[in-house]
Amino acid sequence: MDTKQIERTIIRDFCKRFNGYGNQHIEISVKNYRNSVLNLLNYYRLGILMNDIGMARDDSDGDAFYFKNICNEKECLNADVAFSFWTPYSCLMKNLPKCRKNNGMYSKNYKHISTMIALKDDKYIKEINTLFESFAENYFSRGNLLLLPNRKMNNERYRLFEDRMDAFLDWCFADGLMEFSYDESNLIRWIKSENLECMFENMPIKRENIKRLVEGVDINERISRLTDEQIKEYVRNAQKIIDNRNKAFNKNG
Repeated sequence: MDTKQIERTIIRDFCKRFNGYGNQHIEISVKNYRNSVLNLLNYYRLGILMNDIGMARDDSDGDAFYFKNICNEKECLNADVAFSFWTPYSCLMKNLPKCRKNNGMYSKNYKHISTMIALKDDKYIKEINTLFESFAENYFSRGNLLLLPNRKMNNERYRLFEDRMDAFLDWCFADGLMEFSYDESNLIRWIKSENLECMFENMPIKRENIKRLVEGVDINERISRLTDEQIKEYVRNAQKIIDNRNKAFNKNG
């Protein structure tokens, strides 16, 4: 199933489930936007509503939903996105009316997302949406999804690094190995199984060969603390990794 089919399937499935609950917000939540960024923002908005009514993660979270029919129930809950869209996107948003940033970004709530969608024709937001268009289109492709070795890594990746992939791999070779009892040989096998070799400048797969996604910036610097230009560089490099992983998955099956 290609990326666009996955995106449509997720949104269509969410809408079908919501209709069963008769949620009053559904009509304004399921517009069929042609723009991939607006589609993804709408997915986030639907997800918030679905979480409010307590739906299971593999029914309300796109990454787990993707693997639901591929893996067993326990494994699909280990799913995560490789690169977060919301963090860099919300960091680049400026002066949304009646919205306030917290630690450099807007929180992912219904009001903020609805405001971003409503302002889709604003000149600056249109420029940012153009930057993120390919990223959003490939968000639910295999190239931007991970099956983590341990479900606990999901929350740790965001808490420590805001899902910055180079920082996460650096941590895996250091503290993460000890915390999750995951030795280096198993880590390397996992990296290969996830077609993450493209995250390394040179072979072999070693900590010192991890590719930096932002030049001249400490690998552990949080995305929300980067300059606008550094965030844009990060987004462009993230998309290259996503593209390379998609090619590898398509080649290897």
